[in-house]
Amino acid sequence: MQKLASLRAAIVAALPELAVDPDRLLCTATKGKIASRGTTSLGYEYRYTASLWLLDFSAESAVLMSAILLWARDNQRDLLEGDRALQAIAFEAEVLDDKTIDLNVQLELTDAVALAPRAGGGHALTFLPEPPRAGFELLSDAPLGEIWFGGTRLFPPA
Repeated sequence: MQKLASLRAAIVAALPELAVDPDRLLCTATKGKIASRGTTSLGYEYRYTASLWLLDFSAESAVLMSAILLWARDNQRDLLEGDRALQAIAFEAEVLDDKTIDLNVQLELTDAVALAPRAGGGHALTFLPEPPRAGFELLSDAPLGEIWFGGTRLFPPA
């Protein structure tokens, strides 16, 4: 489940307070399945729900969601397409006090795996990158830099 680790790294990069206290970000994979077509190809796909738990979260949730969407642009583009984009990312929040919440974000991820015979014997295992999709070449490759809302800088914190 390469994408889950990659998503975690993207969130920590966008929310530096999680790097200081990494136990406040829990990442799990639930409802996991292996999908294989049973063809001559030995490739398969992990399909699972990524569940991200942000404990005692006090940052602006819009920064988190922006980081997730920017990550999805390169790693799970189908979350941003068509009708799927309307309900691809779910969340639940428990208000702890006037500044902090426990937040659970869920999204459906896939990791495609190729397994191909090697010339010298055995098989080579490769996690496949996200396939290119039309329309995404217009998006900026800029990392999450500054985020402003109503004249206030939300990220990085002042």
